[in-house]
Amino acid sequence: MDILIRNMDMPSMCCECPCCEYDMEYNKYYCLALKNEPLINNEDTRLDNCPLETNLNERDWFNEIASNLRDYSDGEVWSNGDEILCRTESIARGIEDLLFQLYSAQGEMVTICSGYYDPIDDKEHSTEDRHTGWWYVYID
Repeated sequence: MDILIRNMDMPSMCCECPCCEYDMEYNKYYCLALKNEPLINNEDTRLDNCPLETNLNERDWFNEIASNLRDYSDGEVWSNGDEILCRTESIARGIEDLLFQLYSAQGEMVTICSGYYDPIDDKEHSTEDRHTGWWYVYID
């Protein structure tokens, strides 16, 4: 019960991101993203320029993930820059779900597309390349 009372008495965060802490002794918010610099003195005022919140809202998750993957078809997951390619359907579905949740968390709706580079179709159309036999995920 004591914990509940303290939480109810403590002012709300300056914004809805996890980077801010309130110091009751000094009646100030401190931002962990700004290395504990004081952000605001009035506990009832929402901070409009929190650096972590801004960064989360502006993140292009697909490109951030794709740019950090290897660019050759070795291993389970790689990227050609436009697509994330996966050896199995279950990995591709997991990446789809991850992307959906990341974009949803920042309030953004995106169209996530996926499919399979079928070796039989690629052979029939003479389009076999390093993508053949891989599942792909991309943002439309």
